[in-house]
Amino acid sequence: MGKVLHLNEKYETSSRPPNEKLPVRKFDWDFSKTQNYWLDNSAFKTHVLNTISLMLPAAERFFVDTVKKFAKEVKDDSLREAAKGFYGQEIQHYLAHDKTLQMLRDQGYEIDSFLEVYQKFGYDFWHSLLGDKIGLSATAGFEHYTALVAEIGLTSGILDRSSGEMKRLFEWHAAEEIEHKSVVFDVLNEIDDNYFLRLAGITISSIIFYPFLFWGTFRLVAQDGALFEPKTWKDFLEIFFTKEKFLVRAAEMAAEYLDPDFHPWDKNNSHLADNVFRKYDEQRTKKAEPS
Repeated sequence: MGKVLHLNEKYETSSRPPNEKLPVRKFDWDFSKTQNYWLDNSAFKTHVLNTISLMLPAAERFFVDTVKKFAKEVKDDSLREAAKGFYGQEIQHYLAHDKTLQMLRDQGYEIDSFLEVYQKFGYDFWHSLLGDKIGLSATAGFEHYTALVAEIGLTSGILDRSSGEMKRLFEWHAAEEIEHKSVVFDVLNEIDDNYFLRLAGITISSIIFYPFLFWGTFRLVAQDGALFEPKTWKDFLEIFFTKEKFLVRAAEMAAEYLDPDFHPWDKNNSHLADNVFRKYDEQRTKKAEPS
């Protein structure tokens, strides 16, 4: 990975860390003490990230299964090793976010009808219709979006306004998404570097990601009875347009992805991941020290 930068330094450009063996980090997760509005004391902002957490278990399974189908065709040894690390990291993400589903059920939210429709339309329908190679391209597109969420989470300060296990989960997940953000893109390029295949993938991932993100978020907010509260719409504007600017930054990153010469490491933000890993390494070291 690239050198460690301070958060206020500019990106290194045209710096592409070589594919390397990715470590698989394991944590014990306990979400039982998580407050309903764990993010910024906001129903809407909390449920944006809750919905992302709802979407991730099915997504992670699909990503791993899809990339594995093409693993034997990858000729580059370092990329093959990176892909193995990608599987391991994504499986840990699946296991962690799967536990948040029960947390939401325990908090009284009805989520299973959402999950059923999401699985059937988001993955089963598109995969049966378009096949494995489009699935690989869509996975690369999804990884672009997860890298976007990761960067916003680690640079906007939004996670600083949270605490507890969900903060730890999203920080760790964000750091690993940045760490492996080019792996699927590189696999896709080695399998088939057709530009229009890449466009098809980002189009499909957008068709899946945005409608389900909005539906899931508003569905959870409605269950709280907060759909028509002024604060809900203030927070809607903040997270998507004025403060965290999720949709503004998403549009910018989509434009980058459409560049025929795009590569995920054209902007080297590896320092964001390094800072998270260093923080948790220091915490582990302190816990291991005798009192």
